[in-house]
Amino acid sequence: MTATTYREAVTYLRSLERFGMRPGLQRTVELLRRLGNPHQANYHVFHITGTNGKGSVSSMVAAALRAGGYKTGLYTSPALELFRERIQIQGRPISESRVARLLTRVKLAVEAMVRAGFEQPTEFEVTTALAFLHYAEAGVDALVLEVGLGGRFDATNVVDRPLVTVVTNVSLDHMDVLGATVERIAWNKAGIIKPGVPCVTAASDGAQRVLRQEAQAMGAPLIDARSGVRAHFTSVHGQRISLRVGETVYSDLELSLLGRHQVQNAAVALQALEAARQQGLPLAEGAIREGLRSARWPGRFEVWDAEGPVPVVLDCAHNEASMAALADALREYFPDRLAVAVLGMLADKEVGPSIHHLLPRLRAAVVTTPGSPRALAAAGLAAQLPASLVVEVAPDPERALAQARRMLRAGELLLITGSCYLVGPLRRTLAARPAEAKPDVAFSSGRNLANRQKIGGLSSHLADHFRS
Repeated sequence: MTATTYREAVTYLRSLERFGMRPGLQRTVELLRRLGNPHQANYHVFHITGTNGKGSVSSMVAAALRAGGYKTGLYTSPALELFRERIQIQGRPISESRVARLLTRVKLAVEAMVRAGFEQPTEFEVTTALAFLHYAEAGVDALVLEVGLGGRFDATNVVDRPLVTVVTNVSLDHMDVLGATVERIAWNKAGIIKPGVPCVTAASDGAQRVLRQEAQAMGAPLIDARSGVRAHFTSVHGQRISLRVGETVYSDLELSLLGRHQVQNAAVALQALEAARQQGLPLAEGAIREGLRSARWPGRFEVWDAEGPVPVVLDCAHNEASMAALADALREYFPDRLAVAVLGMLADKEVGPSIHHLLPRLRAAVVTTPGSPRALAAAGLAAQLPASLVVEVAPDPERALAQARRMLRAGELLLITGSCYLVGPLRRTLAARPAEAKPDVAFSSGRNLANRQKIGGLSSHLADHFRS
């Protein structure tokens, strides 16, 4: 087979989803060997894992590296709107033609592996190999590499000498794969720690104890990013914060991402960049400041039409910790508004404990089924919601969005949450609609926030979205 078109390439990748998630590095190591080991190319790697916040931290680190003049690759998952978002260089997704061309090489190597008796690689493993080929061929200077799941047995863990490793935090998620306790999950994530390589974390309690033990065994410094965080000012258009790193205080930093959880993520990103500087990576303070200011991570407490009659909040919160952070952010930024939610989750999530945090911020919910093979059916999700909440069921997300808009009352906001597989498609729907098609709700994408306010020099342009 020759993947002559992008459509054929994506179809092939989707066909691999049937192999599921299978921890282990052997398949990836063999596949990359047959491709010339592109993961061993000469670039600086920031390897980032964590239960929540790893995408936000990755986006901040990558933005700072770009601002510092480094040709920077960024690998993330899952995609929010387009598959190509997962593989970026200089903030631009990989082109369709490169996906098709590089995947042809990867697929030929996969077929040769299988003929030789090796186990079939998974979709994530094939995508990771594709990404490494892209970064090596393009000659990036730095790669911000987000773990797909866990860390120890994740396909990205073939990188054996990163510049810095990061474990943003650890809480319960993917327990069927990673373990039933925070400590066991922390052990899995600690697998990315490498000998002598500094590891930055904001994990606490039992999780940090596990990380510290693993780091000591590796002779790797463990840097706690929790101390020295001071949030000075926040509004729906951005935040101004002060962070301490060792004896240095970074005052009056501008952070575009919203929520107190993003302040902690910024502290992790800053510590990771400082650790890289301590190892000799030239990076000016101005580049770090610009990275925090300019970083965008769509679908993470992303607010559209913040001061309009019906603000819209899009958030990919999908587990208990991220739902708690979402509830806190709603309380902080919209204390006087309740929400009508379009809600959809995956079947492998702890639905009850997660939704519990959000219930005080909701008046009603329209429950739907995200576009994923792992989705929890709308009816099943509705059955887990309390009788005190007004609940409608609309298995199709587009119809759920329309129903939620009809249910909105004056003074409420529209919330779309529960999974990236729900937020991403509905985000595209909202961005594509002309203003006259939605007179009842003044949705705005980043393109249309013409009346952006400023906090000092901080833009409220919070809804940039990826282009096809």
